[in-house]
Amino acid sequence: MEPLFLILLCLAASFIISEFFITIGIPRVIGPLLVGLVLGLPSVYNAFFVVSPENLTLLNAFAELGLVLFMFYIGLKHDISPFKKHRKGQIFGIFTALVPFLLGFITTFILFKAGAIPVNGMSNIGIVFVSVVVGGCLALSSQAIPVEILEELKLGRTKIGSYILAAGVFDDAIEILLVAGLVAFAFVSSAAQTSSALFIVFEGIIGFILLLLVARFVFVPFGLGIVEKTKSKIDLFVMALVFAIFMAIAAEYFKLGLILGALLGGTILRKVFSLDKFHENNLEHSVTELIKVITLSFFVPFFFIWIGMNASLTSFFASPFLAIVLTLVAIIGKVGGSMIASAITGEKRLFGIVVGFGLNARGAAELVAAKIALEASIIPESVFSALVFMTLFTTIVSPIVFGFLVKKAKT
Repeated sequence: MEPLFLILLCLAASFIISEFFITIGIPRVIGPLLVGLVLGLPSVYNAFFVVSPENLTLLNAFAELGLVLFMFYIGLKHDISPFKKHRKGQIFGIFTALVPFLLGFITTFILFKAGAIPVNGMSNIGIVFVSVVVGGCLALSSQAIPVEILEELKLGRTKIGSYILAAGVFDDAIEILLVAGLVAFAFVSSAAQTSSALFIVFEGIIGFILLLLVARFVFVPFGLGIVEKTKSKIDLFVMALVFAIFMAIAAEYFKLGLILGALLGGTILRKVFSLDKFHENNLEHSVTELIKVITLSFFVPFFFIWIGMNASLTSFFASPFLAIVLTLVAIIGKVGGSMIASAITGEKRLFGIVVGFGLNARGAAELVAAKIALEASIIPESVFSALVFMTLFTTIVSPIVFGFLVKKAKT
């Protein structure tokens, strides 16, 4: 099959399915995930990728670029100011992350010990690492989904919205730590000598920090100065795109992973935009919108398709119990953590349930973390497939429940 036809098929199928889901209140991200699951079926996979292996290379490249641009976009729009000012939001952020993490960690560890998850020669330390990854993935949330629902209901500036956004900043911090930790661990665990690998990681961190400082105070201001003179949005987009890919490659060179590089690259660009001489020209809004459109419309669907392809339906059907248990733990952890936070802050129980379901929808971050862990052989395929199922289920069901509860709370 021609590569161009494969691109057309993937985008068209993702778009049609996503638009159908949106009309019934299900987030767009489910569309490309389902397309990937179908492409991953043995008969379909053989027809598309075994016969034409170049298609697999193309899809992998698009998925990787989609991941880099998505993390760059996340860094670009990341802002911690709401979290600093919103003390009650801090409590919700802490408990809606801590409770599902602990429940996920304990549940996974118990399932290993009970034989529900095959050990396959894994040491106790290995089991602990798997449990940490699962707990971390369950702790993450997608704030974009509930915020979009609130905007549709014209409730974006309500107390519920402010709590979700404030809690989301804490979630972003966990996201950075989890992804960075997995990347570093993957490199260390793959090295022949742990001590030398740790030194290389430490050396890489120092080198990358120096690069970040040079980028922050030299490269980015210089590039934006040129763009200001030309007043061209095309130049602005190209500069941002080059910077995103450069930071990703640099972080990969320093053994820190392209994901962390792209994320911090976006954060640096946002910091420079906040300077008075750039802020008044509204450059931040322009480049954020440009990156958002090209990333979310074209490249990110390929990343989710790639995730879906790597989620083995065979592994899921061989062990559906694991996927169901982790999904239940994810829901109980988020809603339970939010209810604990509501009790501490003096909010009503219904308010805690509403915020809990608002934060229960997952997005891309836990899939990114799970994919890194799978490729580094930190987690087995059965756990990865269970995490993908958990993401699919919570992302489909939670917005529906959240929308219903918000309307009920409003009345």
